[in-house]
Amino acid sequence: AGDYLKTTDKYTYATDVVSAGTDITTKTQTLAATSTSTIGYFGAGYTGIITAVTYKYTFGTDGVAAGTSLTQARSNPAATGNTTLGYFCGGNAGTVVATTDIYTYSGDSVAAGTSLSVARYYLAATGNSSYGAFIGGSASGAAGQVYDVYVYATGSMVSGSNAAVERARHAAMSSLPGGF
Repeated sequence: AGDYLKTTDKYTYATDVVSAGTDITTKTQTLAATSTSTIGYFGAGYTGIITAVTYKYTFGTDGVAAGTSLTQARSNPAATGNTTLGYFCGGNAGTVVATTDIYTYSGDSVAAGTSLSVARYYLAATGNSSYGAFIGGSASGAAGQVYDVYVYATGSMVSGSNAAVERARHAAMSSLPGGF
């Protein structure tokens, strides 16, 4: 159906090669992803309906398994994380939401976290070992300029400096572990 895919691609940095990975179970679009050094976590999205489903992709074996569902079904969220926790924020659940879900990798559990300062979807995320940054997105007002920082140690969301230009449907990256 259109741009719904269940395929995955693997990029190998050392050889600069892209190869086919193992398919996730359901064709999905507008999902978010984060990872540890050994497992990738895909979550939420749209399968014909808005979903809260997550998948765990084990890099070493190319295995895919069901993960724990997020607390709220939504499409177009953003995700980032550190070595122990993944953070899925924002999205569209029929209305634009500020929801944050925290995925604990070792216990394979999900709990609600501190919400974004402004509800939005189509936002970008990046992070390091201490902070996750959620940047831009779409909603009413100046949401496209909002920059929220999730402080992992305290579980708090603080507002960063607003971007000079509104941004939606964009990407972000980090030079881990150095910063944003």
